Amino acid sequence: MKRLRNDLSQPILSFAIVADTHVGAEAPNTVPPLENRRTKYVFRQLAAQKPAFVLHLGDIVHPVPALDGYGAAAVAAERLHELLRCPLHATPGNHDIGDKASPWMPAKSVHQDWIDMHRQRFGAVYRAFTEADCRFILICSPILGSGLPEEARQREWLEQELADNAGARLFLATHYPPYLLKPDEPDNYDNIGRRERKWLLGLVERYNVEALFVGHIHNFLFNRHGGTRCYALPSVSFVRRDYAELFRVAPGDREEFGRNDQGRLGFFLVDVFDSGHIVHPISTDGATNDESLDPVRRTPGRHPSKVSRTALGVHSRHSWNEVLELPYNAPTDEFQRRSVRNDYPLLALWQTGVAHLRVPISDFSTPESALRLAALHAAGQRFTVFTAGVPCDRHAEALRRHAKLIDSWEVVLPWAQIKANVVAVTRLRRETGLTTTISPLVSSRDSIDVGARLNHASWSGLEPIQTAAAELVAIPGVSSAFDRLGFRVGPRTDSWNGVATAVELAEHLGFGAAVTVCLAAERPDEANLDETWLANRVAIAALAAAARAQAVVFLDTFIDFDRGYFVRHGLADRRGSLRRSGRVAALLHALLDGLPLNGEVVRRDLGHQNRVIAYFSDDFALALFLSTKNTPLSLDTVIGATDILPARCALIAVSLAAGTVMEVPANHAPELYLPGPIAVLPAGRGIP
Repeated sequence: MKRLRNDLSQPILSFAIVADTHVGAEAPNTVPPLENRRTKYVFRQLAAQKPAFVLHLGDIVHPVPALDGYGAAAVAAERLHELLRCPLHATPGNHDIGDKASPWMPAKSVHQDWIDMHRQRFGAVYRAFTEADCRFILICSPILGSGLPEEARQREWLEQELADNAGARLFLATHYPPYLLKPDEPDNYDNIGRRERKWLLGLVERYNVEALFVGHIHNFLFNRHGGTRCYALPSVSFVRRDYAELFRVAPGDREEFGRNDQGRLGFFLVDVFDSGHIVHPISTDGATNDESLDPVRRTPGRHPSKVSRTALGVHSRHSWNEVLELPYNAPTDEFQRRSVRNDYPLLALWQTGVAHLRVPISDFSTPESALRLAALHAAGQRFTVFTAGVPCDRHAEALRRHAKLIDSWEVVLPWAQIKANVVAVTRLRRETGLTTTISPLVSSRDSIDVGARLNHASWSGLEPIQTAAAELVAIPGVSSAFDRLGFRVGPRTDSWNGVATAVELAEHLGFGAAVTVCLAAERPDEANLDETWLANRVAIAALAAAARAQAVVFLDTFIDFDRGYFVRHGLADRRGSLRRSGRVAALLHALLDGLPLNGEVVRRDLGHQNRVIAYFSDDFALALFLSTKNTPLSLDTVIGATDILPARCALIAVSLAAGTVMEVPANHAPELYLPGPIAVLPAGRGIP
């Protein structure tokens, strides 16, 4: 089995980052602690990935130095580090050398003896090295504000190190985040003290540090400080319970009140390019060394910023910028709340490779949200902003001010108001330079028959039928005001047929197309939780989006609705963990990027509720095998139908749900069942 590779452009350097392993002591003839087994699994994965080096962001061990178990835990950590086949560069955390100096901390403060103990076992507590013309600098954040001589020595060293490398590409790593949400936030358990924070951030700004990587909070977080991208990493071993408050759902029965939320565990692979870098967050789902090593268990998809044709988007109905206040509660912060943003929707976007977000104009209406949008835009996200009617003066000004951050503007209007508003739309379109989409309002009130069952609902977009589209473009002024027609493919319409028909209609009428593919059921009181149906629908929609340059295809919706109306699963659950359909989208983004346009499509019913859709051109071929039953697909069935491809040859079978890749020799079908959907393509496509 092999791992899919991003072939769009070759990185000049690839490395890995882990954080908060919290290795414990091991006793003879006993099962090692869970943290050790999870760390061992990750290190074996990294040995297979062969990064240039690994950064460890601290809390290498769990017992603090004041405890008797510290020495034995350090020995266990050293043995685990030997599994890596590359250099390991570590910076100490509070569990390694003591908490930052503060009377409010729940454990003993950093101590010089403990610093020396760490240095003897794991090397210098601050250090720097060069790789591929990039300078990597690791600093010891627990000593900041301690008043120890070690702090003064590090301060002098860091200032000189940065001055000596001014103008170089700089990457900084440490344990404590400078801040969680805002640079001027109060001191708390999780950040660097304000005085030391101001000094450190001043250096980051002055020397234009490219990226800052931190640990400690055991959760993903992304900020941009000036031009510096700041990443907080999840833990390899466990989740801090206080951060379970990020989510509007309670921890599961086996999640130890949030500590064992396995979807939150993982590490980073980082690709550095001639210009910029990309992080690939890898979820381990809490896997341990007891499980078989499979380098493609969670194959990273293609980051949105590296997708060459970003045709797939999502409706971002839930907030992507939600700030929460963690309750004051021991042992972390007993006397104050901490403000933090839930960035797991963003993490899921990066994992799926989805670039386009459809959001309301109100998301651009405050300075805080606009700054966040700018940070996400710089990281590769694209925004379609919709307005209900012609925007008010405040929202129109937001469109003008942030036009460079907006990919397109969608105007939802009742049919009766379209003609009266085309002049206003045309004027604002001219002022902003934005691509515009017209999506007629549709309401159930217009189709209620006397005595019929009530079905309250409103939506936008044309059904992909000729008469409605022709009627819309015949309205005076529409052709000059709008660039795209908005369509909606309802749950009863096949997603390939719906997208293809919408694009052809729009093109025939001289427009582009923005197509929403619904994942909800037909009625607000019905739930759609069928993972197999959703995975198949997403797979076909992703293929349709990649094959149609004239369209942007939006999946509705991204994050689950687990209550209220139109309950449905999305690409990710309420914690941001990818569902089966999300994993399908992630892998198809990697497989389909750069797909030749306007190829030939063949569809076939295979019987037993299985079907295949194939897309091929002179230099590309791919077949999607779909099953309507929640059972694995037989590779016999798959290979037996591959005559749908242009020629018999050695093949690659990719289980889009599991992320596994099987190489299948020509005319040979091993007895194997894979979770569907399955993508089959000629050997060599996307495989190193």
